[in-house]
Amino acid sequence: MTLSITGKRWEISKRAPRSVFSKNADLPPLAVQLLHNRSYKSREQIESVLDNSEPPHDPFLMSGMEEAVERILRALQSRETICVYADYDADGVSGAAVLISMLRSLGADPRSYFPKRLEEGYGLNERAIRAIRESGADVLISTDCGANAVQEIAVAAELGLDVIVTDHHIVHTDLPGAAAAINPHHPGEPYPFDGLAGVGVAYKLAEAVLLEAEIETAVEAESLLDFVALGTVADVVPLRGENRWLVREGLSRLNRSPRAGMAALIDAAGVEPGDVTSTDIAFRLGPRINAAGRMKDAAIALELLLQPNVNSARRQAAVLNDLNRQRQRATDGVLDEISTMTPATGPILAHGADWPLGVLGLAAGRLVSETGRPAFVSSGQAGDARGSARGPEGANVSDTLKACADVLERFGGHERAAGFSLEPERVGEFHDAVRRYWAESDQPQAADLTLNADCRLLPRTISFETLDLHQALEPFGEGFREPVYVTSGLTLGRADRVGNNQNHLKLMFRDIPVSVSPIWFGMGMVADELALGARYDVAFRLGKSWFRGEPRVDLFVEDMRTAS
Repeated sequence: MTLSITGKRWEISKRAPRSVFSKNADLPPLAVQLLHNRSYKSREQIESVLDNSEPPHDPFLMSGMEEAVERILRALQSRETICVYADYDADGVSGAAVLISMLRSLGADPRSYFPKRLEEGYGLNERAIRAIRESGADVLISTDCGANAVQEIAVAAELGLDVIVTDHHIVHTDLPGAAAAINPHHPGEPYPFDGLAGVGVAYKLAEAVLLEAEIETAVEAESLLDFVALGTVADVVPLRGENRWLVREGLSRLNRSPRAGMAALIDAAGVEPGDVTSTDIAFRLGPRINAAGRMKDAAIALELLLQPNVNSARRQAAVLNDLNRQRQRATDGVLDEISTMTPATGPILAHGADWPLGVLGLAAGRLVSETGRPAFVSSGQAGDARGSARGPEGANVSDTLKACADVLERFGGHERAAGFSLEPERVGEFHDAVRRYWAESDQPQAADLTLNADCRLLPRTISFETLDLHQALEPFGEGFREPVYVTSGLTLGRADRVGNNQNHLKLMFRDIPVSVSPIWFGMGMVADELALGARYDVAFRLGKSWFRGEPRVDLFVEDMRTAS
């Protein structure tokens, strides 16, 4: 087997059965193949993606929705003070933007609250609950947090603060003290789709309130879908089912008529207005929103999203750009330190006395993608030890934390992403418990570093026509991965290092149209390994950009190997 330059094993999906193509003979074969690879095999399923025809569900199918809407309408009528309590990531910030926009349009003047990552940590906390009540709030609406905050909600009830929980995290317990609890993961939940992000659940509440409110100034629920697209993609929830409709409609609004804050964010991120994709959200817009909560205060990002003034929005977007650069430097610094303490096999377990809490999840995620092994990264910056866990596909870091519960103070999250906290003196004990669990369980020690490609393309078919078909399948993301193509035997004409640090590789292949622009990000160091005039198999993604007013097809290289 020919090794690729990155050392990954390539797996190219098998061609769909002939019967699949014959049943869909009037559809583009490439679209049929790509959707077959993503388990969309019936005619109805394929058309639902191509036409975006799967409608959203009635919000009132969700448990607790009627109680939540009734309490909010009563608060509006009585002019009670409402506080939106949100998580400090892009999902929480977007959810807060949805709820605050909805409430303002109904005549309310809602407050917002984001816990400080360093001082308060994730989720509802008693000190914040007391401060919010003392400030005069009568109703608290959570977004992207609160699913299991039994004690905190009990305190709120004692103080006379009604709490409406909207969340999408796994539910471990009932919330008897809440005025209402809305979460598609409730046991026995009748809502037909459980994959909503936190912002998606907040949107369903906003949609339900707007359906029932009889106020002329009310916004249309669908005008909030740009926020929903941002938070849904950034939170890496599956882009299947209802999420596809929410994100696609949100992207359409974002490209058609972006609000001032979004337009400033798009410009600051260097994204072409009118051509924003889910990939742009995942790698350019979302990280900038996340940077506020990671490095300073999530309220900065919310202020941008809700900012109606163009000049103010530009200044705020510049602040987020600076925070994002700080985040990148901090992440690289943590990874440099971890590289000196990483064992050869098994889970990666690393602790730093003062690593920034806001970049631990990013560092753990990078370690997983580079090694195929689960990573548990923690810091003592806040006094206690707090950490983030990430795992490759097939590994379950949430189960690992459950198995180590007697060592931990708090933990929670998903199969492949979770958080935890513990006493600093027990970090070594925690590491031993993780190693023991991994050795005794059937969890994989490491995932193969594999490049999964969809199909082969002939050089002449790397074109605007193919790009249009590719983009018609948007949005891409978790659960609906962006297509990776392979073209064989391309002759390398040039390989130039580019970028401020010469860390990217600008390529030219003699066999593809001149309108195609190949680049390999982060791989400038391999320039000397490539031989001009040699033939290579190239794995790549497709994109679109503009150069001097002219569109071009971007070919984003994922890997290369010597052609056989």
